[in-house]
Amino acid sequence: MVFAHSDETLECTADGQPLPNIRWFKNNMEITNTTFANVHIIEDLTMRSHDVDSIHSRLIIRQAELSNAGNYICNALNLHGSVNGTLNLYIQTGIVNMICNKMYGIYYCYFHSRRS
Repeated sequence: MVFAHSDETLECTADGQPLPNIRWFKNNMEITNTTFANVHIIEDLTMRSHDVDSIHSRLIIRQAELSNAGNYICNALNLHGSVNGTLNLYIQTGIVNMICNKMYGIYYCYFHSRRS
């Protein structure tokens, strides 16, 4: 869960030979750096270790809005196949309180939210 108007970074690392390509999707629609004004994709330098290449990609959401909520997929693809990582992103608006109770030496916590 991400709070509205905060920043969030989704990260994806893929290893493979040859080097995989990483693509991001939101609700099954491919994301590029021009898809959403507040979403940017950054790919870090690749690393080579024991004849396996790695690539690291970050999807950065600046000032999260309700429209940024959804199902995000990181897809890594090379000529040997593809693999996906998924995340459901929820945007929280309003005020959130965490309430904890101690029972038998263990804290049990839950969230209580209300609109501001």
